[in-house]
Amino acid sequence: MAKTVVGLAMSSTMFEGDVIISRKVISADQAKEIISSREIVSCFNRSHETTIEALRTRFEIEVEIPEVAPKVTLMPGDTLIVLSARFSRRLNEGERFSIEEVNSANFEFVEYTIDRKLTCGNCGKVFHFSERSNTHEECADCPWCGWDNPV
Repeated sequence: MAKTVVGLAMSSTMFEGDVIISRKVISADQAKEIISSREIVSCFNRSHETTIEALRTRFEIEVEIPEVAPKVTLMPGDTLIVLSARFSRRLNEGERFSIEEVNSANFEFVEYTIDRKLTCGNCGKVFHFSERSNTHEECADCPWCGWDNPV
């Protein structure tokens, strides 16, 4: 089942194998709508509480902070929403941004969708996982010949 993950950043450790990533800048309202209308997996951690509080107060975006941030693997069909604070400087080891710095930061909201190219085992045509004609996750029906291709 496709999942929606919410975090403050993206990491290459979130992906396995070759995937295609589409990036779309969205508004704070669009991010809020996605987060409130879907079941989400939160990658937030307590070390970023000041940034998370700024998301709550400035944009009314509410995301649970799990006790332990999960290890997430994004697969074709999944979505990642990144709520990114843009600061004027980088932190030194062990340092945290002040409340004033967080409140003056610019935020960018981005929706990443994950896809993958597949080659049909029957007709040999290449298609994207998102172009499959079925909705189950275990295989991808070729849009040209209908062949069930294992994913």
